[in-house]
Amino acid sequence: RIIASNSSPDKQQVLHQEQQQLGSAAATTPAGYEAVASHAFGPLGLAVVSGIMYAELLGICCVYVVLEAEILSTLLSTTTFGHSLTQLFGSSAFGLLASAMMVPTVLLPDLSALSVLGALGVAAAATVALTLAGLFITSGPAALSALADTSLVKLQTLPQVLGILAFVYAGHSTFPVIQQSMAAPTKAPRAVSYGYAITALICTVLGGFGYALYGSQTATVITASLPSMSLVSLLCTALTLCNPFSAFALTLEPVAIAVQKKLVQVTQSSCATETVAQPAYAMRAAIRLGLAIACCAAALVLPYVAELMAFVGALLTMSISLIIPALMHLALMGHELPWWLLVFDGCVLLLGVACAAVGATSALQCLQVKLSSAGDSVS
Repeated sequence: RIIASNSSPDKQQVLHQEQQQLGSAAATTPAGYEAVASHAFGPLGLAVVSGIMYAELLGICCVYVVLEAEILSTLLSTTTFGHSLTQLFGSSAFGLLASAMMVPTVLLPDLSALSVLGALGVAAAATVALTLAGLFITSGPAALSALADTSLVKLQTLPQVLGILAFVYAGHSTFPVIQQSMAAPTKAPRAVSYGYAITALICTVLGGFGYALYGSQTATVITASLPSMSLVSLLCTALTLCNPFSAFALTLEPVAIAVQKKLVQVTQSSCATETVAQPAYAMRAAIRLGLAIACCAAALVLPYVAELMAFVGALLTMSISLIIPALMHLALMGHELPWWLLVFDGCVLLLGVACAAVGATSALQCLQVKLSSAGDSVS
């Protein structure tokens, strides 16, 4: 305002045009969690939110590796190749194979190359859902008998299920990266809405018909419960390989970008000049390889997909999806909100804290039991 008041009309017009351009650019730039957290909580809150956000993404990558290993085990464990791998590397054989397949994807210069595989992953999930529905419908009395053996509610597994359900809708932190890579970024909100609607539909069909068919005997990865040695089972299992494979590099990308920016800042502060060249591909590749290998190592130590998924979903996804958004909304808009919205935010906050505490505690206990059992079997 001071500059504008001391400028000529021509200069004021130029300044006005520049402000309009900046406003237009800001409106089209996707604002992620960190930008909002910075305004809501300041530097310390930003550090906490960033830590939770990146921990969630790294946890999701670990789950992807374990899930890929489980699928590979289902496909290859009875083959000669699978037996050879197991003899060479023991129980970590398929985890190492999954790591060898997924780590190179982080070196792709353009992650949009994985979009075709991502579409195949959606098709795979829909195929498995339709297969389960078809099996239930065609099984007749056998399906009804299996349905009679199921329970509508199982309180002993409910805390773990809360974390797994949260994990299904995880990955909010990748939305800005996805939006920036889209041909039409303005369509990102609609794409997210459609994506969640499709996810909810597929997961409802998978959960409902899968549990109705197999009950408490349902395998951790549903494709392992399908009729063995059948063409449909083989097709569904092979297609589901695309899901974690295509999502691993994309999920890791925001973490890699943050580490890369931090390294560039450190380099700038240590240099005498103010301008530093863009990081070379060698630095970019080294950062992504390091993060990917760290995730794979953690997955090899904790190769329990359901328990790991429940822990990440309960502790981290619940925080990102429910707790932090409610806190940010109250911090930024609390003084302007009507009483009923304040109550609503409070209820969301309490729900998130309760689910995170109960789900994370249950998942951690299950992980401890699994690790103890694995240690006893080795000794």
